[in-house]
Order: sequence, then structure tokens, then C-alpha cells
Amino acid sequence: MKKNRSTCVFNFFKDSTCPHRKIFQIVSFCVMLAAVFQPATLVAYDSPNEVNFESRNFQTQTTEQQEIRKLKPGETIERQAQANGIHLYQIALEAETAVEITIGKRDIFFETLALTPESNQQSNSWKSISPEKELGRVVAGSGETLVEPLVLVAEKVGNYIILTRFPADGTYSFSCSAPRPATERDRKYAAANKILSEMRRASENREPLGKMRAKAEERAAIYRSFDDKKSLALSLNDVALTYSNNAEWGWAAKHNKDALELFRLLNSVQDITRTLWLLGRASQETGDYQTAINSYHEILSFSRSRLNKTEEAVALHQLGVVHHLLADEQRARDFYEQSLLVKKTITTTDAAALDGQAITLINLGNLLRGVGANEKVIDSFGPRTASDRRKALDYYQQALDIARRIKKSFPNTRVNREGFNLLQIGNTLKELGNYSEALVYLNQSLEGAKAAKATASQVWTLRSIGNLYVLKGEYQRSFEYFEQTIELLKAGAHNSDQAEYFNSIARDYYQAGETQKALDLYNEAFAISRAREQQVVSANSLFEIAQIERNLGNFNNARTRIEEAVNISESLRSKITAQELRTTYFSSVKRYYDFYVDLLMQAHKSQPEKGFDLLALQMSDKARSRSLLDLL
Repeated sequence: MKKNRSTCVFNFFKDSTCPHRKIFQIVSFCVMLAAVFQPATLVAYDSPNEVNFESRNFQTQTTEQQEIRKLKPGETIERQAQANGIHLYQIALEAETAVEITIGKRDIFFETLALTPESNQQSNSWKSISPEKELGRVVAGSGETLVEPLVLVAEKVGNYIILTRFPADGTYSFSCSAPRPATERDRKYAAANKILSEMRRASENREPLGKMRAKAEERAAIYRSFDDKKSLALSLNDVALTYSNNAEWGWAAKHNKDALELFRLLNSVQDITRTLWLLGRASQETGDYQTAINSYHEILSFSRSRLNKTEEAVALHQLGVVHHLLADEQRARDFYEQSLLVKKTITTTDAAALDGQAITLINLGNLLRGVGANEKVIDSFGPRTASDRRKALDYYQQALDIARRIKKSFPNTRVNREGFNLLQIGNTLKELGNYSEALVYLNQSLEGAKAAKATASQVWTLRSIGNLYVLKGEYQRSFEYFEQTIELLKAGAHNSDQAEYFNSIARDYYQAGETQKALDLYNEAFAISRAREQQVVSANSLFEIAQIERNLGNFNNARTRIEEAVNISESLRSKITAQELRTTYFSSVKRYYDFYVDLLMQAHKSQPEKGFDLLALQMSDKARSRSLLDLL
């Protein structure tokens, strides 16, 4: 499932590489949420948003000379803003002096930039500002979100420029301090503002934010050294984004938790909510489902107390997502249906609002098919029936109708899930055995993705077509599609889901008789997911490897791998405090224990003197006790 939950949603045909758009793949907060959370994988993330890095396109509409208003020391500015516009202010400063800009009340998202005196020479070209002319910037979310101060240090005498820019109509305010002799604190804060400028530019240029991690940590260290809890909390969330942008979810969650603790001390409800979205997504990815559920329930409570229907709908959707991932079918359906009901009460009929309904319809279809992210089958759902799949087609058709309505009514919107819907309809027809008809839909989806040069979208579809040919027994053709898919993945497409895709393709390779290729991909998936602390994915890779090793007669290798999978599952289970959720979680991983017991009993038949039967009994008792304890 950010980006204003209002405005930025995962786009099937336009790759969302900006961290904020990718933040919530089951459409999530950071991009109507975005990432932050890359389209809705196949359990779609839904989310409202407003993160420091939310990538907005500031496209100034005017081509005339901009009026530059003189800014008086100590003055407070309150103004109306027009969408995609800018306001310019000029302040005369002596060398080695500093002023501090403090953002006040506003009802829009906007940026404030400090520019050198040389920027006055830009004449009417304010659309693009060269990096050397930008001294620093701050980003202000709408409402009462916290904002760090913007400190301008004059290195020489001159008329410095303060520029504000905004993507929407609204009002904003800020105040400017009287000039003062520049202190060490002023210089450090100006350096922190400059780092934020560099990070924003990287985001706007679609550069990997992971490369900015050292800078982001330097900025946080500056605010920590002055015990500035507000600015430190904001910077910690930005550090977290440099990790989540690189799919390093464990470290992202750690920094989100640190930021959340500070925002709670500051009692900033909007920043607490925003951080809970980020923490919920990161926790989902690491398999810490308890923290994810707690985060979304807290958001749900906040949203209802503030009568925020959009946020309420998204929180309900995300709760459905977590239970979906746990194969808790009834609870997932309940939350999705509640979310859809709330979304239908929202009177706004813009593209994002309509797409929000489509996202939940998609997940209801996914639930019926028993699939999760990236069309991965969730084994613990059990077998699906033809009736389930036909019902899923109904949901996907409703979502497709909405996508085409959006395309017709909002031709310039970035919200376009039509190709994604075609993909899911094609996959469902494939599961029903209608290969020819499925291929028509999948090829339509692929053509659209290629036309838009959307590599992430191509990954989904190429992988699905390859799977279709495996099911038809045309293995050589399937390998051609898998090779293209792997090439795109290794080039960076779908970076956060790379390990899951490798697991999925490996399974097809094994079915096609390519055992070594399957093992190589499973091992690569394990290495990637372990490095990124995607523990659920790691455990699944190990389980699959263990099964292959057993079939090859490599008992020791199989035992080592399945023990690792069980240990990961035990660790994740220990983090869950709610007993009912523990039971649900254990049901989703019980097959690991069952396999381990079966493996030990097979070994006992050939080596009865080794005591493998006793080990099998102990493991069986352990699994049984887990179930009983969770029920008590």
C-alpha cells in the first residue's frame, strides 16, 4: 500500500523510484503511500502521506519576472499561495551574520529555500536553481507537522534570497529573525539544511537515496549534538528512508522507532502518525507483524478521533494486509471490506480517491486467489477453487473499470493501474487453465509496460508469462522470459522485492527440472533477504532449499537449512504478544515443523541407531506445544 495520500499512488506504468512513492506497497502512507510502500505488489499497499522526501513536482506556471519582496528583520509573513507557484523574498545581510527562518501555520505542503546573492541574476528563470546557489532548505508538511529551522549564514555582504514554492493552493506563514553574529550553532544548522537540499535534489533526480546515508546521518548527528529533539526526530526518519530505499528494513525500523519516541515526547500527533506509517511498513517487511498491527491500530484510533476518513480507510486496509500476509483470511476480508465501505463514503472523486477503492478491490481478489506480494502464492492459505478464482475475476474487473474511468476522466494523472489489472486478470485465467486467453491479457500488460519504459512493471509481467509457459510444459520459452526478468531485477527494478522474485522464479525452474538453477536462485534470494532483514522471505528460501536438498539425498544440508528456517520462525513468533495472533502466525509456518519432523523420520529409517526418531518426537512435541500454548 504515499503521495499525499491524496495524490501519489503506485503507478503500474510509471516506475516510482522516489523513496516516498515506494514507501507502502500495499499502497501505503508514504505514497498514498510509497515507499514509498512501486505498485501495490499484489497485496496492494494503501497510504496517506507527507514525508520530508515526498517528491513533489514544483512546476512554476509563470514565465514573467517574479516580484521580489524585501524581507524586514523580525518580520512575520502570512500569504496565500497558488498551485505550482513561487514567492521570492530578499534580505540584506552583512558578512558573518545569520538569520533564522521559522515556519508557522500553513494548510499546504511547501518548501523554503535560502539562496545566494548571485541567484538574483536568474531573472525570470526560477524553475531550476543550480546547486551552488542553494544554501539550504526545509520542507514543511501541511497542518501541524514539525519543521526544523532554516538558518542562513552570510559569508559575504549581499542581498540574499528566500524562496518558497508550493504544489497546491493554500496559505502559509513564516517569520525571520533579526540578523545576528553567526555562531557555531548557526553554521552547523546551515550545514544540516544544505544536506537536506542535497537529499531532496537526489530524490527529485530519482537517484538512490541509499547513497546519501552518510550525509543523512551527519545531519542527524548535528541536531543530536545540540539536543534539538524536533529536528533530530525529523532527520532520523530521513535516515530511515535511506535504508528503506535500499530495502534494508531492519535498520529503517530502528530509526523510525527512535524518531517515534522523540515525537511522542514532543506530542506531535501528525508526526507520530506519519512515523507509525513508516514503522508499520518496515515492520511488515521484517516479519515483525505485532509491531505493524500495533502501528496501524494506533493510526486507526488517531484517524477516528480526528474524523479523517481517508486515513481511517487506509489504516483498515493495512490491517487487512498484515492479516492477509498471515493467511488469516477472515480478518483480512473483514478489514478490507470495512476499508472499502469507508472509502465509498468519501465524497472526493479525484483520481487518487477512486484508485483507493480499486486497491482494496484488488486485495479482495488476491485474498480469494491466496496470493500475496508479487503474485506469490501464500502456501498456508491452502488450495483455491475455480469458484474462488472466478470471484476474484469479478473484483479485478471492477478495479479495471475504475482504472479506465480514471484514465478517461483524468488523462494527465499519474494514477493508472490498468496494466496491473490486466496482469492480474491474465494470471487468474492462467490459474483456471485458460492459457490462450490469459496470454492475451498478459501481452497487453507487457506492451503497455514496455511503451512506458516501466521496468518494474515489465518484471511482473515477464515473470508471469514465463510461469504460464512452465505450466504448459514449454520450458525453453519460459526460460527466455525468466532470463529477461532476472536481468531487470539485477539492474535494480523492484529492488525491495528482488529476493521474493528470485524465490518465485526458482520454484518454476525446479518444476522445469533445472535443479541447480533453482538452488542458485534460492541461495541468492536467501543472501539478499538476510542482508535486508526480510526474515519471512529468508525462512521461505531456506525451506525451499531444504526440500530440494532432501530430494537430492543431502540429509545434512537439508537439516541445516530447515533448522535455520525454524529458528527464524521461533524468533519472529517470540515478538508477538497477542496470543490469537501467535496462533495465526504459527499456522502460517507450521509446514516448516512438519517438514523437519518428516525429514528426521526419513533419516531414522536408514539410520535407526542415530536417534533421529527421538529428535523427530521432540520437534513434533514442540510444534504441538506451540499450538496448545497459543490457545491457552
